[in-house]
Amino acid sequence: MPDSDGLVAADGIFRTLPDTPIVMFTLFKTDELEYAANLMGIRYVVGKEEGVPTLLNAVEDELSRSAPQTHRRFQSALRRSTQKNH
Repeated sequence: MPDSDGLVAADGIFRTLPDTPIVMFTLFKTDELEYAANLMGIRYVVGKEEGVPTLLNAVEDELSRSAPQTHRRFQSALRRSTQKNH
């Protein structure tokens, strides 16, 4: 997000859709960013150096908590995706 940052974007999302689960994926993960994100209600801040598998685990966990039907669709899509790649 070249003209903004994830906290500003999350604030805008929460103002419009307060129950929206957010997983932050960032190049610049710091303890301060994670703390600020957690205070806003963001449970997961994943650094890009942690990789896509960590991001997918965070998304899956967040969906399982907040949107069970969406979580089932996510799991199904993920299975199809991994089957295509093998």
